[in-house]
Amino acid sequence: MGMQFIDHTQFPMSGTALSPTIVLAIAPVLLRDGLHHLVSSAGFAVVTSTGDGALATTSALARGPDVVFVTVTLPPYGGLDVITSISHTRSNLSVVALIDTGSLTDYERALRAGAISCVLLDDPFDHCLHVLQRAANGDAHATRKSKIQVSLRSPIPTTTLSRREEQVLNLVSRGRTVTQIATDLVISPKTVKHHLTAVYSKLGVHNRTDAVMTALRQGILRI
Repeated sequence: MGMQFIDHTQFPMSGTALSPTIVLAIAPVLLRDGLHHLVSSAGFAVVTSTGDGALATTSALARGPDVVFVTVTLPPYGGLDVITSISHTRSNLSVVALIDTGSLTDYERALRAGAISCVLLDDPFDHCLHVLQRAANGDAHATRKSKIQVSLRSPIPTTTLSRREEQVLNLVSRGRTVTQIATDLVISPKTVKHHLTAVYSKLGVHNRTDAVMTALRQGILRI
């Protein structure tokens, strides 16, 4: 089913009374907001939550969180550069990479850049949380390569969206409102809502967050 944005307070942090700290360097914004809620509910203290690689790097190096969670794609430069910069400057910081399902190349590159662990986009959240908890304690717990190889052999079926539907969904993933999307695409808000309805129907979802998550897992959007 992949990561689902529900309350996972049944996964409390164990160990010290102090909350482990985490920097979220995640794009797009809806994915970042969902993960922020989930890790906070699980007991992590979010130091910084951003889609800007430079800000994430600066925050991680200045504040020394227990773990840094990074997507491979981040502006103004790639997440792999963020991982490299953090791990080479502060080798004691634990970095976990979030990668697209089936991307064996990104998996290997993330580990070479200095990530101690990787999480697949469609991993259940309890697995993601387990990896982050282990990383916060300084333990490497890398995603099984065999699982990624299976994903490569058995790609997730992709839904076909129109070019305009993809444009609308891409803007939704960036946190744009219906009015803002209408302005960006020079169309009416009513037309934007029509495209969103079509996207939801094709993806089999009922809200923006699920639409973005499903599109990410299918490769329609890239993290």
